[in-house]
Amino acid sequence: MYSSRSLEYVLSMQGGDDDHSYAKNSYGPAAALASSKTMLTSAIDSIKLTIGGSSLIKIADLGCAVGDNTFSTVDTVIDALSRKLTVSDGKSDQPEPELEVFFSDLPSNDFNTLFRSLEDKVNGSSKKYFAAGVPGSFYGRLFPKGELHVVVTTSALQWLSQVPEKVMEKGSKTWNKGRAWIQGAEGEVVEAYAEQSDKDLVQFLKCTFSDLPSNDFNTLFRSLEDKVNGSSKKYFAAGVPGSFYGRLFPKGELHVVVTTSALQWLSQVPEKVMEKGSKTWNKGRAWIQGAEGEVVEAYAEQSDKDLVQFLKCRKEEIVEGGVLFMLMGGRPSGLVSQVSDHDSGLRHLFTILMDQAWQDLVDEGLIEEEKRDGFNIPVYLRSTEEIAAAVDRCGGFRIEKMEVLKIADPMNAKQQELKDPESYGRAMSNSVQAGLKPIVEAYLGPDLTRKLFKQYAVRAATNKEFLKENSFYYMIAVSAIRV
Repeated sequence: MYSSRSLEYVLSMQGGDDDHSYAKNSYGPAAALASSKTMLTSAIDSIKLTIGGSSLIKIADLGCAVGDNTFSTVDTVIDALSRKLTVSDGKSDQPEPELEVFFSDLPSNDFNTLFRSLEDKVNGSSKKYFAAGVPGSFYGRLFPKGELHVVVTTSALQWLSQVPEKVMEKGSKTWNKGRAWIQGAEGEVVEAYAEQSDKDLVQFLKCTFSDLPSNDFNTLFRSLEDKVNGSSKKYFAAGVPGSFYGRLFPKGELHVVVTTSALQWLSQVPEKVMEKGSKTWNKGRAWIQGAEGEVVEAYAEQSDKDLVQFLKCRKEEIVEGGVLFMLMGGRPSGLVSQVSDHDSGLRHLFTILMDQAWQDLVDEGLIEEEKRDGFNIPVYLRSTEEIAAAVDRCGGFRIEKMEVLKIADPMNAKQQELKDPESYGRAMSNSVQAGLKPIVEAYLGPDLTRKLFKQYAVRAATNKEFLKENSFYYMIAVSAIRV
């Protein structure tokens, strides 16, 4: 049977949203929540909010699971707090507090489904609260001291941290032979469960009281729990769903923000590039290297718009004196082309091999040319001038240092490691799939996606030049201070 530690990785309500999921079968907890709604609302009405100077109210839902019940609980709390704040509005010169909700559950919880539905729930300018996911057992510390104003847990505390150890002693009086649970079990078995329950509840309350002032994300959270679990953890952790081209955190909440190898991805393919027959229609290419000037310009405009929006959002979220560190794919000053030299252009994951693989699908009659031309990779490698101009136009940041880094392509080493062309082709295909497979699959479906990347591997294996030439690419590192 599972220990307390391993139970955290397997115990969860059934994820997803199919017929046997918790989201489709949580009627009992829903009824219980409805019955207790008045009590919860009354409790919130009675509390004295200690907000301090941050104008931020923090709420935690412990054992949040996934589904409508998760949001019903939080909606009840948010609505009650909103009414309470409306009543007191006008009695203070302080700005209206922002609300932040932490959805917390075991790392085995289906945070992926939760976050997808959460994005629909609170997305856009009308969002009522900022949200984060916190992985971990509520029988241990989850938040820094004095961090929370409201804590709720519904239909979760009946789950123990572990099966009592005594119950696992084969042949003893507490061995629960012939039963999966304790109803009708011997008194000693029930007593062992009661002892574990008491121990767990006391531990829960100790951790919760220390937080009061008087939560693929699934894989990340499982590995995160290993990283920071236990009394020696160096930090408390939360996962925040959403695009960094929008607001993610309350105002003045962050001191250090880091983004690495992400900002070269745009928020969308420029709309101009999707106008069939226009000068900006990127016919025959999946990316912009070697494309017409009008296509590149459309990407540059989208890139500038996105970077300014990113900076505006971080300007709101970072405290004065805080640090913003950005590491992104880019190009040096004065370089017009996205890729610097001929060999790097040939070997770039998004260029010749990608276009050849798409053309193979067309030649085999699997897709029409228009289908091929409608796919564009939303990546733009900014120049140092473009980055500096965006920072200057946004305001609120002072660039302390900007450095161009010349990086050897990791596939250079693969040339020595993988002597046969077929292995090298598979390695190239695996590398490009790591970044592109989700958006390709959303566009083509799984079968054609597999065919596309198989052709990519074949093309890479048959191009003997790749096994002889070395290539490199550029990254740009920027360190900025919030002023």
